Amino acid sequence: NGGKSERNLWPSFSEYSLEELKAATNGFSSENIVSEHGEKAPNVVYKGKLENGLLIAIKRFNKLAWPDSRQFIDGNPRLSCFGLMKNSRDGKSYSTNLAFTPPEYLRTGRVTAESVVYSFGTLLLDLLSGKHIPPSHALDLIRGKNYLMLMDSALEGHFSKDDGTELVRLASRCLQYEARERPNAKSLVETLTSLQKETEVPSHVLMSLKQETESSTKPLSLTPFGESCLRLDLTAIHAILEKTGYKDDEGIANEFIDGGTMVSPTVYARRCLSYLMNDMPQEALGDAMQAQVVSPEWPTAFYLQATCLFSLGMENDAQETLKDGTNIEAKKHKN
Repeated sequence: NGGKSERNLWPSFSEYSLEELKAATNGFSSENIVSEHGEKAPNVVYKGKLENGLLIAIKRFNKLAWPDSRQFIDGNPRLSCFGLMKNSRDGKSYSTNLAFTPPEYLRTGRVTAESVVYSFGTLLLDLLSGKHIPPSHALDLIRGKNYLMLMDSALEGHFSKDDGTELVRLASRCLQYEARERPNAKSLVETLTSLQKETEVPSHVLMSLKQETESSTKPLSLTPFGESCLRLDLTAIHAILEKTGYKDDEGIANEFIDGGTMVSPTVYARRCLSYLMNDMPQEALGDAMQAQVVSPEWPTAFYLQATCLFSLGMENDAQETLKDGTNIEAKKHKN
């Protein structure tokens, strides 16, 4: 068993005083800044050099980066991700399932109508580009009129250049840092309505889904993973995941995006299963969905979602998700 010897090779965590960090960065000199979140940034990353010559990176948060001052007061820590719910200062809970959080939410912990418009802007940007682009970077491209850099090539021919430009401009208005500079909901609807060419399009056409035929409704031939999900056999699911070593997740490394981190789907999958074993299916579902967001073609994400939905009594949705996972896995094996 080489586990212990391998563990001894891992570097231990070190703790540094504020004075040591100041010395390493020349008093947090602006010349050592390597990354800023934005014009009114909640955090700044500095490069530094310790006395022993070791090069380090230091992320410095300002006070407003933690909007909830009670976050750690009771000594009951929680891992945080976009899919979890967070209590705000006004006592209400809001979903933080957003690619990029509205700036004012970081400052105040409150969600307003303008915050929702900002979130719509990130969604519109994702649809136009086919990927997550940090809003600040997108605004730089828009200001430089680099619209083509933003547009997903798969959308070419689906709408005119003028309509595409108008949608990009609309997204940029929604993503303004100052909430008062964003359009209201009525203005959004008016703009989008004027761009709509077809009033009635079947949902399966919009989503590029094939209509069900007699052959597509035949019972699925489930894999052992799928069977375990159907039976809600968490022990078997755990054994399958440990046996495969989450191999389908190979090659998906952590990426740093605009000062943040996109977590590997394995992290969400492991925590999802942990939630399920602790009878917390709603929380588990959030993590399973986040795993799919990070890796859309990962069968495990679909299987875990199906297990969560079965646990929540959402039979029809669970069956559909189970079918998706089975089809994706079959496609992978075929390739």
